Formats: sequence, C-alpha cells, structure tokens
Amino acid sequence: AMGIPILVLVNLVDDYGNPVMNAYSIGIVHGWAAFCFSNVGNFSRCLDVVAHEFTHGVTGQFKLGDIYENETGAINESYSDIMGNICEFMVTGREDRDWLIAEDSDGPSRCMRDPNRYGQPEFVGDVYYMPFTDYINANGNDYGGVHYNSSLLNYMAVALDDAGMTLDEQRHFWLASMHLFTPKTDYDELYPILLQSLEIAGLDLDYADVITAVYEKLHLFGDRRETARQATKPGYGRVTVMAAQGELAK
Repeated sequence: AMGIPILVLVNLVDDYGNPVMNAYSIGIVHGWAAFCFSNVGNFSRCLDVVAHEFTHGVTGQFKLGDIYENETGAINESYSDIMGNICEFMVTGREDRDWLIAEDSDGPSRCMRDPNRYGQPEFVGDVYYMPFTDYINANGNDYGGVHYNSSLLNYMAVALDDAGMTLDEQRHFWLASMHLFTPKTDYDELYPILLQSLEIAGLDLDYADVITAVYEKLHLFGDRRETARQATKPGYGRVTVMAAQGELAK
C-alpha cells in the first residue's frame, strides 16, 4: 500500500539462535512492511537484494496474494531479481553485463546471463531444473524450485536489455505487467501479459519477437512437465528412481 511504513530488522537467526545467511520479506506486520537481514553474508550491503525483497512486497500487493511454489513461485522470485537489478543499475550507474545478484555481499548468489554458473537452469529440463512437484518443502525442494527456476524469466530481462530496451523502459515494462498477473499466473498466462505490457508501456512492438524467441529457446511453450522429462543436455545422463510403497523389507 502507498505510504506504508517500512520496518527493517537485522540479526536474523533461526530457532536455535544461529545466524541465517539470507534476507526476507515477511509481509505486513502490525501495519509495517517488514524486512529482515542477517548479520552474515552482508546482504544488507546489496542494493539489488534490498530492492529484491522490497519488490516481493510490491508484487504481493498487486496480486493480492501469492502461490509460492513451482512456476508461480519462480516467476515471483524472478520479478524480484529483475527489479532488484534494474533498481541497482539505475541508482548506481553500474553496467553489470552479467546481471549478477548480490555481488556486493560475500559472493554473488545468481547470474542472470549465465545461470549454470551458480547452479540454476538455462532451460526447462536442464540438469539444474527443478521439476514440478506436489510435495512442497522449503528445505527439500525449495518449494518446487522457486529460487532455482527463477533463472528462466530472469533471462528475459537480459535478452530485452541486449535488444536495446533502456533501463527506464524496462522498469515501465515490468511494472506494467505486474498490474495484469494474478497468484495463478504461470508461463502460459505470462506470455500474453508480457506482449500486452509492451503496448501499455508504449514500447516498440518488435520486442515481442525477443519475448517469443526467449520462450522458444528456454522451452517455456507447451507441456513443460513433459518437456522436462524428455530434455537432454550434452555430457549429462538421466536416471529414474522408483520409491516402493509400504514397509521396507527386513
């Protein structure tokens, strides 16, 4: 909400008092937009991380809620990465052609241009891709890979930047799209939203070709569950592990 006060909490620890190397947006708490940072990792030094967390609050207000899992959660995380970097570039004037995340901390967390560098997928079905799951878990599968698979939409921002879209145009474009998506927006629904956002932001419609090319390159069209099952990458194999039901044999 406009004008809401912001509360920034430091010294983030877990239930046992151990510092947590992370940063969080924890939503609206007693009328305050609350954010928390740890004293390790130095994430509070990173404008892109601070803006990332702030963007979670903005998208949450636009969508009136989040389904923080699988594709919808990955799109949520990607918007925060994208707006975080755009904010950093516009404020500092830095020209980071790799679109790194948290490079001013103890070490970068993600690279939007080369996601494999930090263990994120380059396309649906890549070796680092986290497939859709019905068994959502924070520690076991990152809520269906919300932080891993954010690299897919992240690459869209890099491609539009490479195609000549200015930072101010990018800010208008992504903000326009925020007005159109819902908690259930997946990649299928997001595609026409991005195309319409070009018109809303008054941008060159030739960028639609860039958006379509990224969707094709990253295999975002079609049945992504099946695409992930069938995908291969040179130099890597695939195994299937079947879990038996019932008690294990003794």
